[in-house]
Amino acid sequence: MSDFKFNAAQVVPQTEVEIAPRPADSVCSVTLRTDAERISAARLRAIVRSKQANSSQYSWEYHPSYWEDFAGPQTSKWDAAVLTCLANVLEVPKLWQSRYSLSAETYDTQTGLFNVGGCPPVSIQELKDAVQNRITELGLLSARVWEWYATFREPIGREWWREPLETRINRFREVV
Repeated sequence: MSDFKFNAAQVVPQTEVEIAPRPADSVCSVTLRTDAERISAARLRAIVRSKQANSSQYSWEYHPSYWEDFAGPQTSKWDAAVLTCLANVLEVPKLWQSRYSLSAETYDTQTGLFNVGGCPPVSIQELKDAVQNRITELGLLSARVWEWYATFREPIGREWWREPLETRINRFREVV
C-alpha cells in the first residue's frame, strides 16, 4: 500500500482543456491550448477591448500609434501601460527602481526605455522579465494573469489597488 495522497490544491494546470458542446450528430471535439496560446489570446482580447474603449464615445482618443511597436515586438505604448499595470497589481519591486515610478508616461516607444529621474533607463524587456519573475515568485501562472487582465471589470470603490496583495493573488488563481 502506497502512502501517496492526492492534494488537488497543489496541482497546477499547465495546459487548458477546452471541450466544445457536441451537436447530437457529431463527435465531441477537444482543444488543447498551451499557456503561450492562452496568453496570446488574452493579449489580443485586451487589445480589442482597449481599442473599443478608445472610440470617440469614450473620449480617450489615443492616436493609432498607441498600439504600434517601434522598438521591436510588443514595445508599444499600450504594452508599456499594461506591463506597468501588472507590475503595480503584483507589486513588482522593479517598478519603484527610482523615487519615480515607472509608468507609460515615462516610456519612449522609439527606444523601448522607461526614462525616470535618478536612475539608468529601464528597458521594456527588463520590466517584462521582472513581471514574469514576480509571477513565478508568487506561484501564479502567466496565462491566468493575462486572462484576468483581458477580462477584469472592477466595480467602483472595489478597484484592485484597494485590495491587499493576497486578495489580488487569489483572483489570479480563480480565473478560469
